[in-house]
Amino acid sequence: MSGLKILSGMMLLKYSVLIQFVLRMIRIYPWTLGKLGEATWAIAAFNLLLYVLASHVFGALWYFSAIERQTECWKKACLFNNTGCTRGSFDCYDSLGNYEFLNEFCPTKPQNTTILDFGIFQHALQSGIVEVPDFPQKFLHCFRWGLRNLSCFGQNLQTSSNAWENFFVILVTISGLVLMLFLIGNIQIYLQTKATRPKEMTLRMQEMNEHMPIQKLSRSVQQQLKIYQRYIWRKPDTIDVESSLSILPKELRRNIKRELCLDLLKNVKEFKTLDEEVLDALCDCVKPAFYFKHTHIVLEGDPIYEMLFIVQGKMWIYTSKERTNGSANTSHSRDNSKFISRKDHLADGDFWGEELVAWVLRDRSLSNIPMSTRSVQALKNVEAFGLMAHDLKHVFIEHQVASSTEFNSNYSVKDAARIIQLAWRRRYSSRNLLKSVL
Repeated sequence: MSGLKILSGMMLLKYSVLIQFVLRMIRIYPWTLGKLGEATWAIAAFNLLLYVLASHVFGALWYFSAIERQTECWKKACLFNNTGCTRGSFDCYDSLGNYEFLNEFCPTKPQNTTILDFGIFQHALQSGIVEVPDFPQKFLHCFRWGLRNLSCFGQNLQTSSNAWENFFVILVTISGLVLMLFLIGNIQIYLQTKATRPKEMTLRMQEMNEHMPIQKLSRSVQQQLKIYQRYIWRKPDTIDVESSLSILPKELRRNIKRELCLDLLKNVKEFKTLDEEVLDALCDCVKPAFYFKHTHIVLEGDPIYEMLFIVQGKMWIYTSKERTNGSANTSHSRDNSKFISRKDHLADGDFWGEELVAWVLRDRSLSNIPMSTRSVQALKNVEAFGLMAHDLKHVFIEHQVASSTEFNSNYSVKDAARIIQLAWRRRYSSRNLLKSVL
């Protein structure tokens, strides 16, 4: 193998190591951060891995550069001596010769900086690591050199006047500083996250209690909920009751919604006669809703897409005329050619959107969904449960809930039976009283 090919191979290997490392980091670092997400400890461990990998790369460059520097010194020595050696005398297939003069012109043991200064590569040449055939020994020695000098930012490196050598030390210093900042920064973030997690858990639980009145649940359900609170607290986003409930087991989620919503649903006249199975299905469909103070929930003339069951807060129901007159008392409005008494203010336990019940019993066509004859505005922050029109329609169809005529007939039969029963009891009591007198 010619000396030119050996030199070209060494140069290619040296630069390919550095270029390969840079290209891999550009590719891997953003992809890894996206995969790790909010796992701070994993990001810190990944930055430590980058630090170790960079130490290996700089150690390898130091090793190759030391060999290259010594080879260049030998070739220069041949040019200044009349011993018959040339630049190609150090090729693998060149004949043997007397090259003792190289120890005088390129002294490494001991070093003579007045003749030639090897700079940061003196240790590699003086320790003999470039001559050792054992690869693990070479690898560990070069890795230790890279790790030590990255950690101290190259402060202990004494360079010569060689331009490449000074550039290499500058690169070591900057790389060590950047990698150390990333590593320490991510470790600090991880420690701060662990320290502040208990406080965040407390605040998240308080916020969750505000949006979902846990105190209204039975003690057994509250105990089950506490078991799963740690999974809810780990969510990085702000508290979302619906997503928090979705984490819980299906049975516990159903029990929570049932205890919170069942009494609210039974406030609706038509729902009181429904089977428990239908009520459970409606409880599964309701979703938590929150409206800030002064928020317009529905405007006059808008379609009514959901029923609202107020858990906490206060809403004002008004027409455009009532708003102009500043009315805040109980009023009467015409709806479907019938006079229905409505309160202007709805509070805890009240509901709005009863028109949907009549609609789903009468028509069930989304094209004929009822329009709101009044506007609805939150006077305070309102926490409620919403039952969407399509969910109500789906439950009624799936469970084959009777139509409005059947509802009315059921009411008539029950009322008639109740009247007959009372009349019979009254007649029976009168007969017993008459017998006792006689």
